[in-house]
Amino acid sequence: MSKLYIIGNGFDLKHQLPTRYSDFAYFCKALYPCLFWKMSVLFPKISVGSLWSNFENGLGLPDEEHLNQLAEIYTKKGDDLSSSLNFDLKDALKEWVICLKKMTGTLKPIYNFDEDAMFITFNYTDTLEKLYKIKPSNIIHIHDFAKDKDEEQLFAGYIFGHDRNLEQTSSENFVNTFKKEKKDENLLEKLNEWSLNNPIDIFVLGHSINNIDLSYFKIIANKFENAIWHFDYLNEDDKNTKLKSLSHIENVNNVIPIDETTK
Repeated sequence: MSKLYIIGNGFDLKHQLPTRYSDFAYFCKALYPCLFWKMSVLFPKISVGSLWSNFENGLGLPDEEHLNQLAEIYTKKGDDLSSSLNFDLKDALKEWVICLKKMTGTLKPIYNFDEDAMFITFNYTDTLEKLYKIKPSNIIHIHDFAKDKDEEQLFAGYIFGHDRNLEQTSSENFVNTFKKEKKDENLLEKLNEWSLNNPIDIFVLGHSINNIDLSYFKIIANKFENAIWHFDYLNEDDKNTKLKSLSHIENVNNVIPIDETTK
């Protein structure tokens, strides 16, 4: 049977790459202190210890009072707070990813992937290419990945943000700046380029199967209706949460939990 792997942040974490939001927060605190301060003021519900997925959710939950105060300051300077913060975030994220990529050469592989396996990764890193020598043609990077020798130009864009449906609030325009852009059509188009036929084995490694990315999982499930789904988990709570998420996706019928040491 053909194999398709869906790779999440837990995959890089298992390889000892510091890819948690808390790691990004400490990176910003050291190299982008102004950005770190703005995030701390605007999004008090985001703690440094939160995971990246919670950070994205938090982008839709700014503190109204502090938002209005800071936005007024930026307006007086002839600047726009949301545009400034968006630019700073992307700039910091790019620098962080470049640092992470430089660490890849020190890692050791822990999986044995089939040569003809296909991959969909939600990560910004190129662990699959560098560490596992997976052909770029066998990988779909959900968050946009551009091939270029110049480290500064490795990524065509960044997809991050929340999926919250907001009611009319004074912060609506601000938080909509960080509403995640979906590229569902892109994913389906790329999947159609692969010669994968049902039935297939789908392995979800290191992904929380959260609501933010659920639309992508639905596309994959519709494409491969008779697939057998496998997913790794850290503990019983994690397993039950993922089982619940998968149960809400049409055409996901055959599910096999695997412990986090399964390759």
